[in-house]
Amino acid sequence: MKRVINDSQKWFASMGGLHDSRIDSFEWQIGTRTLVVKVNDLFANFRDTDQDVGSLPASLSFLAVSSLEMTVDPFTDMLRIYDVESHVARGRTVIRLRLAPGGRIQIECDHVELDTQMLPSAAMMSLLGS
Repeated sequence: MKRVINDSQKWFASMGGLHDSRIDSFEWQIGTRTLVVKVNDLFANFRDTDQDVGSLPASLSFLAVSSLEMTVDPFTDMLRIYDVESHVARGRTVIRLRLAPGGRIQIECDHVELDTQMLPSAAMMSLLGS
């Protein structure tokens, strides 16, 4: 299921900054200037809480990237999202992913798309919002 994230600041905040979502891979698509980040579970932040709705693997696509900065330890065997911040500057969406155990990705893009590999349950859809 693919959808555009209309208000990325609100959406990432409602998703707990994607805290503890493990990054499985990054893909840079040169021709379209798209960065795709695949995570193992969008809802990792809610695990073992009253909002736990299960696991949902997904891809976040940052489209029409005009600026990309990435610092990642190439020797780590696991990379997780610690927090995501988003704002709009000069009409562009700016996203900063802080990573654990260390590193960051900063992206300036046109918009963000979410693609889930499976159909989300009704409980997941209520958390995904808009």
